[in-house]
Amino acid sequence: MFLHRRLLRRIALVALLAVSLGLLTAYYRDEGGPLHTFQQASIAQTTPVRDAVSRVTAPFRDLAGWVGDIDTAREERDGLREENARLRAALATLQVNQQDWSELEPLVGFVRAQRPEALGGYKPQAARVIARSGRAFQARVLLDVGSKAGVAEGDPVLAAVSDARVPEGAVLVGRVTDVSGTTALVTLLDDPTTSVGAIVAGRRGSDGVIQPNAGDPSTLVLDFVRKSAAVQAGDIVVTSGFAEGGVRSFYPRGLAVGAVTAARNTDTESYKQIVVTPWVDLDAFTYALVLTGGAAAPGLTGGGAG
Repeated sequence: MFLHRRLLRRIALVALLAVSLGLLTAYYRDEGGPLHTFQQASIAQTTPVRDAVSRVTAPFRDLAGWVGDIDTAREERDGLREENARLRAALATLQVNQQDWSELEPLVGFVRAQRPEALGGYKPQAARVIARSGRAFQARVLLDVGSKAGVAEGDPVLAAVSDARVPEGAVLVGRVTDVSGTTALVTLLDDPTTSVGAIVAGRRGSDGVIQPNAGDPSTLVLDFVRKSAAVQAGDIVVTSGFAEGGVRSFYPRGLAVGAVTAARNTDTESYKQIVVTPWVDLDAFTYALVLTGGAAAPGLTGGGAG
């Protein structure tokens, strides 16, 4: 019985193949014959049905395509978000690097250009600001170097400046007032306890003392300058580096401090009123140079004039 069924299936398959071949042969030989006529009539009769079915199913096909487009758009959106995040991170890193280099480049130039003898025997030590004073009426920063790097109390501290009027590339911002093995506390020029011996470059009799300006924290005052000194706005103020009676300044002579923005005499003041703007924003610098290894300054302690 099983063999009989297999035989019938094979006979049916052969018969179907024979009929198919016969129909194909007749179709291609019968140009314009009954087969072609029947085909065309079938197409003409079923076309309205196909069109109707196509119109009915079109919204569903569109919906399926719309869903697919939404999935594709979501994938593209997520990919763009990830790429945007990567680009933002790369841009932030680049901006930080550019900001760091804008400070480091002048400091590197200062180190390369200065000879130890020109700095009174001081040796530059690079440092980075790791903390700033949060107390009112204090202007101090903490550096990431200390006594292990040769830093000592009284060492001058410089920051970078990019200004053609200061070709050295670094200016005075303060001095070390406390030190540990790995950190150093720097009291800045605008701290109320700070005073620095200074002079207006090229102006005879213009030596005085740089102090914070109580009326404007963004500027300094060069005090105790005689009225006869011919000081003008735009003049450069540098450290005087005095040495007298066994007492010498904390700072080597000639370190740039700032530029004169106002100079005037009044009848009520014994000295010329000179306002000095620091070359750098004392609240914003990130890198610094500590001038280490200089001779001690006996007789000067605390915030005394240097």
